[in-house]
Amino acid sequence: MEQETEFVHNFCESRLTNNTPPEIYNAYTSLIITVFPLLFGFPKNIVFYNFACMLAFNGCASFYYHYYLDWVGKQADEMSMILATYFGIWGLLKMYFIKNKELLNWYNGWNSIFMISFLIFNTILKYDFLFPILFTIYISISLGLIYKISQIYNYYYKMNLIISLIGAKCWFISEIFCNEYTQYGHVVWHFLFPLGFYQLILYYDEKFTNLKKII
Repeated sequence: MEQETEFVHNFCESRLTNNTPPEIYNAYTSLIITVFPLLFGFPKNIVFYNFACMLAFNGCASFYYHYYLDWVGKQADEMSMILATYFGIWGLLKMYFIKNKELLNWYNGWNSIFMISFLIFNTILKYDFLFPILFTIYISISLGLIYKISQIYNYYYKMNLIISLIGAKCWFISEIFCNEYTQYGHVVWHFLFPLGFYQLILYYDEKFTNLKKII
């Protein structure tokens, strides 16, 4: 209970209303994240399928987080983001090391260690500031693998990443330069950041299925 009473984390929308939840716009637009897998379909490969499940969960968790702005909501939202990234990287590693299971196991072992360490630090209030740093590192690893795989197999990826990066930039502007106009940048983030990555995952999922048939 001590963590819950000491925890305060308000985004731009509630900072404009004396740090009082709920954040109506942020909360209800979070639900679009859950809709994406239902609308576009779930991946066929199990690891990417787990990514989609985490995404579907995250939309509901993010809704709860923005509505109540409490410690439980924060953990539900951020942990599902961490796990979605974990499964995404695992799937990308399977594609990159499709002919070398030994290296696949080696690198995914480090992926698992990073993931569980990230989860542990995320439950400790005094390390709350680490989430954006560690999540950026995790996403950067994903981007590196996406680039490497695209170079090997000549896959397209730029347009989907641009969509996600626009969403990320809008969130940054919203939270750093918070005012009555920029507050909606967080809403744009809810639409664009997961949309770009999810479309990319579906595309890679299809290509991975084809690769397994060839090899």
